[in-house]
Amino acid sequence: MKSIFNGRTEVSIKTNDSFVFDFDKMYTQASDIITEARDTAYRQINEALVRRNWMLGKLIAEQELKLKDRASNYGMDIITGLAKRLTDAYGKGFNKTSLYAYAKFYEMFPERLSNKFRQSLFVCDCKKTV
Repeated sequence: MKSIFNGRTEVSIKTNDSFVFDFDKMYTQASDIITEARDTAYRQINEALVRRNWMLGKLIAEQELKLKDRASNYGMDIITGLAKRLTDAYGKGFNKTSLYAYAKFYEMFPERLSNKFRQSLFVCDCKKTV
């Protein structure tokens, strides 16, 4: 039995020694490997972004606390300057609004997040952002 590869048509090749090669099975296995690797990468990226945002929020919140005794505009100027430099260096995602959101995130969860807690609460659809 010999079949010729024809798009999505099932392909099987039987040789004289009764070996049967199933192309569709091989394709399915390869697809499973690719999907699993991709999904693992998305989860790891998501975790890294959550960790990054928490750490940036901590940095900002701690600096703002130190600046509370000074003029209120001084802290705003620092965040505005930081947002501009980070955006220039790394692109979108670091504007003033985002930086304040990261600080709020840290303030809501001041203790370092455990892996299980991070994964259960902060899962984003990284497929759209990567």
